[in-house]
Amino acid sequence: MKSKSTSTSNSSIFKTLSRIITRATITVFIAQFILFFNQTSMEAILAPLTEEFYNFTPFENSLVFVGITLVFMIMYALITQFSKYVQDRTLIAIGLLFEFIALTLASLIFIFIESPPLWLFIFSVCFFVIGLPFFFCCTGSLLTKLVDDSDVGFASGLLSSVTNLGNIFGPIWAGTFEIEYWLPFVGELGIVVILIFVFSISFSKLYIPKDATPKVPEEEEKLIN
Repeated sequence: MKSKSTSTSNSSIFKTLSRIITRATITVFIAQFILFFNQTSMEAILAPLTEEFYNFTPFENSLVFVGITLVFMIMYALITQFSKYVQDRTLIAIGLLFEFIALTLASLIFIFIESPPLWLFIFSVCFFVIGLPFFFCCTGSLLTKLVDDSDVGFASGLLSSVTNLGNIFGPIWAGTFEIEYWLPFVGELGIVVILIFVFSISFSKLYIPKDATPKVPEEEEKLIN
């Protein structure tokens, strides 16, 4: 009896996965992983980098993180409003452009300039931070619009797992190459280029009709009601 129950449960999981896993949702999962991989990687490398190249103190680094948080919050508020009128896929594409420019610039200045100017580094970090909220606002929302109502909870759980993987591997990547500071940026740029390719071939699949709204997982819906 127990064996039959386990077999039925496994079959149900595989059926749910077969419904959820499409080219469009895979693109969203990849975007989510890269978002948190790059974010945590940048967080891990920023303080040691500014200490070595610009002699920042811990207090000055804390001010940098405060400034980054303020920029992020402002952009998040603006993009939340824009998302009412603009497709999620379009906002993610804009975020990709910002990330590509930021990481290309950071890679180039640390490869070719022995002592990168502070203003140039700040410029690349600002572009990087501005690009992040485009993903934060849109990936989860887009995923819930791409799957059936009955699969939203399962899909959200998969998205959380992908997020955790990004949070784990990002700092590991940055910490491994702390001596050669250009390597983490090049690595981040490489996976952004991969995402741009995947996103471009899946762009048409990410179109959502205007009347579609994000779905709430069944458990949350019960709590709300």
